[in-house]
Amino acid sequence: MSASGGVTRRAKPDPLTQSILSAQSKRCAQTPGGQCWGRFHRHGNKYRFFTRYRSDDPSSLAVEFDAPFARLDYVSRDCFDLLWHRHTGEWLRLFERQSLADALHQIASEPYFQPC
Repeated sequence: MSASGGVTRRAKPDPLTQSILSAQSKRCAQTPGGQCWGRFHRHGNKYRFFTRYRSDDPSSLAVEFDAPFARLDYVSRDCFDLLWHRHTGEWLRLFERQSLADALHQIASEPYFQPC
């Protein structure tokens, strides 16, 4: 509830975020066991995709942690660069000037973008 006593509503996701969420839900439904991308975060004109890992090792710093594996950089209307996250922390641009549909297809089908 808001300070004025009314109900606080979450803002509706922008169309780009809605497209990514829709593609993610389709991918979850089409893969064995409903395997998904995990999560994504929007930072300005960049969308970073993460997968969540869990460790039962008692010496782990954290029980769960997120690891990035792909990033979409907005270039212009329906035009994105697609980057892969290396184990070194470096982002490498593998595809340039892709439509959103093509970029999401690349994430779903290219081995570089498959979370471990």
